[in-house]
Amino acid sequence: MRTRRLALPLLALPPLLVSGCSAGSSAPPPPTVTPTPRPVAWFSTHGVGTPRGVDPQFVARSAPWTLGWSFNCGKFKNQFFSITLYDPSYATTYNEDVVDSYGAQGSGTKQLGSAGTRAAGIVTTCAWRIEAESGTAGSAPPIPPPGFKPPPPQPTATPRPTATPRPSPTASPSPTAAPTLLDINGAGAHTTQTFRAVNASWQIHYQFNCAALGNQPQEFQILLYQANGTLSGLAANSVATSGRDIDYEHQAGSYYLQINTVCSWHVRVTE
Repeated sequence: MRTRRLALPLLALPPLLVSGCSAGSSAPPPPTVTPTPRPVAWFSTHGVGTPRGVDPQFVARSAPWTLGWSFNCGKFKNQFFSITLYDPSYATTYNEDVVDSYGAQGSGTKQLGSAGTRAAGIVTTCAWRIEAESGTAGSAPPIPPPGFKPPPPQPTATPRPTATPRPSPTASPSPTAAPTLLDINGAGAHTTQTFRAVNASWQIHYQFNCAALGNQPQEFQILLYQANGTLSGLAANSVATSGRDIDYEHQAGSYYLQINTVCSWHVRVTE
């Protein structure tokens, strides 16, 4: 007798569910955000009018850096305000005409790209502030009040007589900043006082601006006279709305300058 085998139907099993994330996996880390470094203040000073004697000096420790400035002319209303950067010996004028402004007040910043020691030549009749900071994120200092006053000058003590020093080994002299023979600013024609150049090599630094005259080109001249009234030469001769330059002289002696212009100007003579 044959045994009949029954064919059983195959059962379809459900597929295994596969997780979207494999075992041991994790979300990618968030991107790293580098914080912007805060500016570091290197130098800050203030005053009223063009500084007399030595210009403010500071060291730009790294590049780039920011110079912030502000000014307020108060009752004088619209006035000329400028900053020019020099090296401390005034032998080099950097191609960084930071500020050349005209108005009742103002403020701003300038990003500069070279480090080193700087002297800030400021020409104005207004109250002002300047600051030097690292990086390019610096901000302008607050506008000073009209009655803003510079720090009082320190009194100069009368030197006491000293005993004759004993001979000692002579040390090498340290370099000193170039002496200033004349430093004056104004507007319009002017004849300066007489100054004496001891060295055979000396310089006349000058700048002028005609913004108060509607920025129309005007004549600017500096005539160099010997102390006895003899014309020695023409140190500057320009027709422009503004300008700055250095005239180099090569003969010691006593001189004075005749400035011919209707514009605002600043003149410094150094050795």
